[in-house]
Amino acid sequence: MTFADKDLHSCTSVVVARQFGYRFRETAPTIPAVPPQFLPYHRLVTSKDPCRIDDFMPLIELEMDLDDEQPLSAPIERWLEASRQRIQLFWDQFPQKPLAQYIECDFEWVTRGLQYCVDQQLIDGKLFVEWGCGFGVVTGVASILGLDAIGIEAEEFLCDEGKKLLNVNSIEAELWCGNFLPSGSAKLSMDDDPNVSLTHTCESAYSTNQMTLDDFAIVYVYPWPGEEHFLKSVFNRYARKDALLLLYRGPYHVELYRKQ
Repeated sequence: MTFADKDLHSCTSVVVARQFGYRFRETAPTIPAVPPQFLPYHRLVTSKDPCRIDDFMPLIELEMDLDDEQPLSAPIERWLEASRQRIQLFWDQFPQKPLAQYIECDFEWVTRGLQYCVDQQLIDGKLFVEWGCGFGVVTGVASILGLDAIGIEAEEFLCDEGKKLLNVNSIEAELWCGNFLPSGSAKLSMDDDPNVSLTHTCESAYSTNQMTLDDFAIVYVYPWPGEEHFLKSVFNRYARKDALLLLYRGPYHVELYRKQ
């Protein structure tokens, strides 16, 4: 793989290439072949942040064949019903206690996606984490499916209520109050990305719990509109090899990626 001539003469491309030890000859039209561990580049960095690359290897998207007519297990059905009742109470009381940063996914469809990962033995490990878990509904589903489930939530109210919900329904899972972004990951955001996740100022939940993102085998997240690229970049940079990323993108739409 080589850089185009127009890229060779841009300041940004030269800075990036030299950081990886490439040398130039005045007559050379291209850069020597890039080592395999650095292929392929998705885009070049901006001149004001010359250390940023959008991650060396792309995530692999995995196809899923989900059946919306297949019944869910009784324990999951009971958990989802209890969760719906608690969330409805939240909405009923919303005028008295508004909380702007809460949205919910299609829990049944996400459950089918997570069930598919378990049934097909796609998960290389048992540690599960939900980014922005709210009341911990999907975290609870992961626990019922046999995973060691952890949810991370920046809003203290939601985290506390989620813990109560899990406890009263005898679901073994942990909820951490804090930031689900690893420390330093904000640098992966582009200036024009509308990243709601970056508005949280609380400390990263991993450091306070003596863990890192690469401890986890699978991550689930429902991105705010426009931030899916940023969150995929964070996952690709900080997750471990072969980890899975499950994203809910809208009605009947979940995506599954594996890190190379």
